[in-house]
Amino acid sequence: MNAMIALLDEFFGYSREPVQLGDLFLVTSWPDLRAYIDGQHSFEGFNNEPDMETPYNYIFVDRHDRLCEIKRACVKYIFSDGRGGMPGNNDAGGLSACHIWNVLGIFPVAGQNLMLIGSPSVERAKIHLASGSTLEIVTHNNTVENIYVNRVVLNGRNITDYRFTATEMMQGGILEFYMSNEVRSL
Repeated sequence: MNAMIALLDEFFGYSREPVQLGDLFLVTSWPDLRAYIDGQHSFEGFNNEPDMETPYNYIFVDRHDRLCEIKRACVKYIFSDGRGGMPGNNDAGGLSACHIWNVLGIFPVAGQNLMLIGSPSVERAKIHLASGSTLEIVTHNNTVENIYVNRVVLNGRNITDYRFTATEMMQGGILEFYMSNEVRSL
């Protein structure tokens, strides 16, 4: 597990200096690029579909805190309503869908009956599902500082491993996130 954490930390830049953007910092007009670099370490962000699920690998090595840090920084600095607000190639809406899932705090694993827990940026949302059901997402104590998920409850059941099935999601109900600025295990 430690080897996987080391590989993820290297990929996302926790173990090195910011390097991905190089001279872009000197020529860009992005007003908050320094914050982007600091917030992202040296991870340049999402350029295409292969990067979308990568941060969620932290769930499988018991480092959900890192996932929360990366997802919140990506939502804040990579996706925006300004010029260049969509990173990379939005093939068939892949990156915009990635953004929506990340804002909601959940993410589907491609080809599996699995939904992973991220760090929601919304206070409340309703998803009207193809099954005819509605999934309501409610985030308690959600602030800019409170990026860590300390408790997740799906229809009254505590989720203890940062995952649930897509089948459960399609049944609808209420998914509640309890946020904090401190890292705690579920």
